[in-house]
Amino acid sequence: MVEAYLRYEPVAATMPFGVIASVDSSISYDGSTLEKMGVWNVRQGFASGYADGSTRIWDCDKGTCETTLNGHKGAVTALRYNKLGSLLASGSKDNDVILWDVVGEAGLFRL
Repeated sequence: MVEAYLRYEPVAATMPFGVIASVDSSISYDGSTLEKMGVWNVRQGFASGYADGSTRIWDCDKGTCETTLNGHKGAVTALRYNKLGSLLASGSKDNDVILWDVVGEAGLFRL
């Protein structure tokens, strides 16, 4: 007998973003009850991954989205900056990892 289990997945319409990353730290968020996000000690801003496959880079001082990086076909589930903050790796449910040039606002490699 084969048993099937349903996997819990947040609904995309109720989840504005799933992953937040800064140069110094990474935070995973499940989309349950976030209404506000406090950010402190972030020098270069932060990136957030979305269920539509986009990655956005935010300016903390202005509170605005500076760049939107589109390249994934599935929800972004992982983000990580390099130590200098010039490169950003994003992984998604489409099983791709994209290495982004944050300064040039372009994808460098797709793995």
